[in-house]
Amino acid sequence: MNITRAILALSVVAIALRARSASNSNAADTGATHLRYPNSDGANRNCDPAGCGHYGAPRGSRKHSGHDFLVSPGQTIVSPIQGYVRRFAYPYGDDLRWKGLLIIGEGPHQGLAVKMFYFQPSVSSGTQVVPGQVIGKAQDIAAKYPGSRMQPHVHLEIEKDGQRVNPLPFFQN
Repeated sequence: MNITRAILALSVVAIALRARSASNSNAADTGATHLRYPNSDGANRNCDPAGCGHYGAPRGSRKHSGHDFLVSPGQTIVSPIQGYVRRFAYPYGDDLRWKGLLIIGEGPHQGLAVKMFYFQPSVSSGTQVVPGQVIGKAQDIAAKYPGSRMQPHVHLEIEKDGQRVNPLPFFQN
């Protein structure tokens, strides 16, 4: 009887913690060392005529699932974390010109998965990477949407322990 109560109490606590974690879109407690900006200066894509680049920005019937960092086409893109490249990532299944990577965190970034889009990777699947290591060159995503006046950017998503979270707090001091 006491074991049953203890298991029930632990289950309730686990459910409450999971709910709190899922609702914490700010990811204030990143639980990892700060990440390296994928662009050279950490400049963010704010709002432009094509939309806004912050996590949770409206995207029609859905919300933006990452954060956009401003780049110049051809600019060097670096890994934000220590880990390994699991696979190439393609944001548009019907247009494979637009590329990116999924990087799985290791060491101080264990538990993180970073997916980035809109750059031409220069590393292959299975490659070990460290923060600041060159992983590719920025593409001009604005070219996909002519006339939109979208700012060229790299899109970055983070999953922490399997939950998608706001990437920006991971880069702030």
